[in-house]
Amino acid sequence: MPYEWFIAMRYLFARRKQTFISITSAITLLGVALGVWVMITVLSVMNGFEEQWRDKIIGANAHVIVTRVDGAMDQYDQVLARIDKAPGVTGAAPFQLSQVMLRSESGVIGVELKGIDPERAPDVTNIKVDLREGKLEWLDNPPPIPPAEGEEPGEPTRYPGIIIGEELASLLDVRLQDTLVMVSPFGGRLTPAGPSPKYKRFQVVGLFKSGFYQFDAQVAYLSLDSSQELLSTGKVASGIEVKTTGVFEAEKVARALETELGFPFNARAWTEFNPTFFSALRTEKVTMTIILVFIVAVAAFGIISTLVMMVMEKHKDIAILKTMGATNGGISRIFLIEGLLIGGGGIASGLSLGLYTVANIERLQRGVEKIVGFNPLPPDIYNLSQLPAKIEDAQITLILASALAASVIATVFPSWQASRVDPVEGLRSE
Repeated sequence: MPYEWFIAMRYLFARRKQTFISITSAITLLGVALGVWVMITVLSVMNGFEEQWRDKIIGANAHVIVTRVDGAMDQYDQVLARIDKAPGVTGAAPFQLSQVMLRSESGVIGVELKGIDPERAPDVTNIKVDLREGKLEWLDNPPPIPPAEGEEPGEPTRYPGIIIGEELASLLDVRLQDTLVMVSPFGGRLTPAGPSPKYKRFQVVGLFKSGFYQFDAQVAYLSLDSSQELLSTGKVASGIEVKTTGVFEAEKVARALETELGFPFNARAWTEFNPTFFSALRTEKVTMTIILVFIVAVAAFGIISTLVMMVMEKHKDIAILKTMGATNGGISRIFLIEGLLIGGGGIASGLSLGLYTVANIERLQRGVEKIVGFNPLPPDIYNLSQLPAKIEDAQITLILASALAASVIATVFPSWQASRVDPVEGLRSE
């Protein structure tokens, strides 16, 4: 073993009379570990939030939306046929949007109503994957409602099907095969004061849970035929949802579809619907990264102070080593290795703690809930039911590299200071 490494290890694990140096080194190592741990944990959680929000938003709305700039889309079957043949398109489905009121015995709630094609919609969105109860096919062919308790069996009762989120079902206090009254401001009879509201009863044939509270509590699905009948619009659609070969191919496919379909059609990628939201996420991540880098910088200053104190403490040792033939470079390497051992130990410890925290984030969240007595991540605010986390290899590499670079830079001045010790002055002072 080179003498530089041997002496650096001896200094790191100081003897009983010099335990102050060991304690200071341990505290500095802990500071580096804490900085790396916090950086990995916080940035992984922010990655998880970004991915979850992006996947939930895209999963419910598809990658590209094709509409007409002059209103509703008639003859959408012909447009669908052209979109299906376009490069980069893996699925397409028509939809119709409207705002309605849903009324149950427990209350009334305004929701966004979406008419979909039960056969095509699963190729574009996650509606079928998110279903927890019921079947998507029941939108067109709902099962008969069983007779109430004590009621004599008779002709089965059937109503058009509707699928709602579990959160909305909880708010309305309804379950599968219960009925709801839908109130639409459009589609009713014309009166001197304008069109009257339209009332129609629907049967709950499915409950979905996307994990995104906004959708689960504010969106309901009908078959496209039922939606067109309710709104008395005839065979028209609000637009066509398109799924592409990849989420980051959406903008390219959208531009190609606009060129293919021409005016008055408009194609918008998912990035165009929430530009401010995703821009804010990226800005927040960059800001948080800068703040966390300062934590590592503070830990690096701890390495500097520890090594400076060690150099002052070891003046006699340095002088003796120089009289025995040690070079200035060798003395510098001793303290450089000392700093790298402290920084490397802190980086390894922080990496282990960060990976463990991210891997057990859900269990730790439940533990925090038990301690504080409430949910620190309410779904009605964050639109997520659990704390997400995602590790990105490139990001971890950058964190470790920056921490190691800070540790190396922190050793430069103390190492240089140690190499300048005059052996004569060092032995005279003792």
